[in-house]
Amino acid sequence: MPSSKKINILVIHPHCVMSDMISFLLESEFNSQVMSCQSKDNAYQLLSNTHFDLVVSSSQMSDGTGEEIFQTMVDCEKILPFILIDKNGRKISPYKNNSIIAAIPEEKTISDLNTIFSKMLSVDTSSKPDEWTEISLAPLVHMSALPEDIFIQLVSGRKLKIFQAGDTITTDDVKRYSRKQVEKLFLKRSAFCWLIKQIDNAVPEILKNPEGVIYIESSPQIAVKEDELPSFAAIPIQEEFMKQLHEKSKEVIAQMKKNKDLVKLLKSFNVNRAQNAFFKSRIDLVCMISCAVSRELGWMSDAMYEKLIYVSYVHDLTLIENPHLAKLQNAAQLSSQPSLTKDEQNLFLQHPILVANIITKDTRAPAEAALIVRQHHEKPNGQGFPDKLTHTRIMPTSAVLQISIDLAQYILSNPGWTMEAYFADSGQQFRGGPFTKISRSLEKIFKSKH
Repeated sequence: MPSSKKINILVIHPHCVMSDMISFLLESEFNSQVMSCQSKDNAYQLLSNTHFDLVVSSSQMSDGTGEEIFQTMVDCEKILPFILIDKNGRKISPYKNNSIIAAIPEEKTISDLNTIFSKMLSVDTSSKPDEWTEISLAPLVHMSALPEDIFIQLVSGRKLKIFQAGDTITTDDVKRYSRKQVEKLFLKRSAFCWLIKQIDNAVPEILKNPEGVIYIESSPQIAVKEDELPSFAAIPIQEEFMKQLHEKSKEVIAQMKKNKDLVKLLKSFNVNRAQNAFFKSRIDLVCMISCAVSRELGWMSDAMYEKLIYVSYVHDLTLIENPHLAKLQNAAQLSSQPSLTKDEQNLFLQHPILVANIITKDTRAPAEAALIVRQHHEKPNGQGFPDKLTHTRIMPTSAVLQISIDLAQYILSNPGWTMEAYFADSGQQFRGGPFTKISRSLEKIFKSKH
């Protein structure tokens, strides 16, 4: 059964909440279209009039059993794969045609369905998962609170936050977005996995109290695997730094919008090249350059300025105690630094992932900030890190950040810098996809002033 094509599934379960949780898993995780019903008679009607590829059924309804539904299907020669959720956890003898592909205990409904469908649909777990999972809003009304922010996707492709972590979804919310014909929303992948785990843990309570609310804890920070962390990793999570960033973001946005002449601003900017001022000086430069490029591209909303300022501040957060590593721009430069220890090399190569994980914990982070930072060392030719993406998969805002960092670092490293020298030195490294347009916008900004 191919996973690239939507499969139609009938879910038969007497409890509405449990039925909705099963549908939530199957539709979000396995590209399925789910219809559900609560009784044997309704199931017969749907099976007679609708095409399904697979049936998931409880063993017990108010008017019959799942085995009766299956036997009727066999008698009518309507042979479909059939998963039976057994109330008592009994072992079901396989039928002659083996169409009951699994009988799973009720209390393990979510975890077992997840395992069965992953194997049945040959889900590829080796590739990097998407940053987002598409979800339906309706099942969330059964939950005490959202584990993380929820977004819609605009026509431009940009994600817009409509609910934040801790919010409670109501039936009025569902109706309101249904009227707007918004059926699908987006949850960060890490939060979706946490949510499924929470639902799985709650199954016994759901079965005991079918009309109750499912208690959902806030999603924790998603950390990288232990073996990916540098061995000396007492990495500072700069909570005070993040707090100050949010407090001053509006002030910085106002400054960036006010200063419309980047060339004049850079000429008047007092670049402090002292070692202890490195991060402040580079952050200020990256903010100025990225916002000016954004303005030239026509991306002039407060939300875009906020996003660029945020990632300008935090992209090297885990390197604050190692400014010599923050000055490196690509993995190839590691070979020119023989004094670096293995741990330092690992920290440099892992810092986009580490900082992205910190951002997922920041409930006030702008949409897509984690992905922008994760990609800020990817290169158009696929020779970057950590995911070796090419220009076709790198976000435009990440390309803006990367070019801005590169120019800021060039200014700090070259007291006699000129834009002509920078363009000659940077050569063709920022060509392909969004990089080409952004590089040309930067050139246009400076050439227009001569």
